[in-house]
Amino acid sequence: MDIGEGEALLNPRSFKVHGKMCTELAKLVDRISRIVPDIEAARPGFSSGIESLCLLNNTIEKARVLMQHCSECSKLYLGIQYSQDA
Repeated sequence: MDIGEGEALLNPRSFKVHGKMCTELAKLVDRISRIVPDIEAARPGFSSGIESLCLLNNTIEKARVLMQHCSECSKLYLGIQYSQDA
């Protein structure tokens, strides 16, 4: 999987709860995602390099899932807060 092509990160404004932490994670994932294609193009020829690249790809995917979860939970939390205030 080439994570650097065509995948946009979540909108940082969608993080209502823990917004600063999620926004910083999004920035970090974006920065790392930009260099992954260059690393993949270098084609690490030894097993530890390939394994590290696979781990990096998996970690980035997990971070994106976490950010998606944070975004969805933020919406749910705000919906609950709004209904309690009403």
